[in-house]
Amino acid sequence: GAEKRIKMKNTQEIVKENLIEKISKLKDIPTLVMIQLMNDRTYDEYHRKLKEDCDNMGIDLVYFNFERFTQNEICNMIVAFNNDEIVDGIIIQSGAPYGYVYVNCISSEKDVSILKDDSVFDKIEYFDEEMQRFSILENVVEAYRRLNNE
Repeated sequence: GAEKRIKMKNTQEIVKENLIEKISKLKDIPTLVMIQLMNDRTYDEYHRKLKEDCDNMGIDLVYFNFERFTQNEICNMIVAFNNDEIVDGIIIQSGAPYGYVYVNCISSEKDVSILKDDSVFDKIEYFDEEMQRFSILENVVEAYRRLNNE
């Protein structure tokens, strides 16, 4: 029980410290775009935690709520983010299967939550939500490095 929780917490702290160190060595600030497609308290809480992680680690989180946009408008905006050299990663928060309509709009190089089969990132199994967020942020850093040849 308690010993396992302590080991998990230590692992999380090590992952967080390593990520902060990697980010500190980059020439610029990585940028993650988060798109929320529906209002939901669970997604709001996830956004709050992800924003806190990004602020603490030095990643710029840009948040959009596209709930009132058409499917075509949303895909066009995702394609624009794909083509924006400042955007390093894109994640979508939505209720399945609604959000899967937009997965193919995300480029494989910016699919940091690994929704696509051809994502350039390695799929990892998470043991909790915090590690899942850290993994996404790790992928944002990797995307930044690839896109900026660092």
